[in-house]
Amino acid sequence: MRHADVSVPKLLEYVRRLRVGSVSRRLGYLLELFGIANEAELQSLRTSLTATYIPLDPSVPREGSHLANGASNSTSQPKSCWPSGALD
Repeated sequence: MRHADVSVPKLLEYVRRLRVGSVSRRLGYLLELFGIANEAELQSLRTSLTATYIPLDPSVPREGSHLANGASNSTSQPKSCWPSGALD
């Protein structure tokens, strides 16, 4: 999937309908990591977040650092999950 194929407004609408904080955090983390969303779109996700910590990968032990913006644990590297060139 290419960046041009991702409809950020559609993803944001789906997340708003779903109303699940962990999904909002994970989506926000990935959109920010890959530079797909603009700051206004990211801010629209941040306004609905609570002060809880949700790990990106729940199977990883809850140790180490996490991001203050509520995204996820920094030990995960989601970009390595994608085939080379898949997000270009």
